[in-house]
Amino acid sequence: MNIKVRGEAPDWAVDDLLLQDNITMSIIGQVYVNANISHDKEDMLAAFNSEHRLLGVTHLDYDATGTGNDGLAYLTVYNKDRNPVELFFEFYDASTGQHPQIVAEVNRRKSLGIQVRC
Repeated sequence: MNIKVRGEAPDWAVDDLLLQDNITMSIIGQVYVNANISHDKEDMLAAFNSEHRLLGVTHLDYDATGTGNDGLAYLTVYNKDRNPVELFFEFYDASTGQHPQIVAEVNRRKSLGIQVRC
């Protein structure tokens, strides 16, 4: 018998009005927890605007059959119009049930890496 103990996951859901407008941006990124790529499919990454309105949320995806064995976040970010929006990210670590501090970094190739400091 295997028992998995998890904290209470956040109740993150994108507002239906944002979904109807269908103005989106796709982000593919990796989440690093203590310098290691997160592979937990129960972990969650969310994007918010400056008013803390949820604009997108996803669970991490992990495919051990690939050559990179990387955990990836495929995040769709919704908006009400086409004006630029500053994004703020939150991460839920399912193995601890906590929301550790995160720092989002975009490198020169415009790929997103989320650094989680526990």
